[in-house]
Amino acid sequence: MVNAGTVLSHHTYIGNFVTCGPNVAVASRTTVGDRTLLGVSACTRPQAAIGNDCTVGAGAAVRESVTSHSTVVGNPARLPTSDTEAHMIPQSDWSRNSIW
Repeated sequence: MVNAGTVLSHHTYIGNFVTCGPNVAVASRTTVGDRTLLGVSACTRPQAAIGNDCTVGAGAAVRESVTSHSTVVGNPARLPTSDTEAHMIPQSDWSRNSIW
């Protein structure tokens, strides 16, 4: 499924059951594997390869190949780390740490 504003360049291979969010840009000679989701405004560099069953987060910029069964986020696209979780307040603590 390809949404509005998506650009697929020449010599691009898109696998089966791929979903491209709005405003995705897939550069030339890029391969996108089966059952992959490309989030809103995600983009790739030329000759990037995205494996099967991947998720590319909204706004992610894929500069290198992404192995199958991976989720990548950010610019440049990378695997999420547990460091982000360290800065989050657990839901059970919301009332004690509320700024309201």
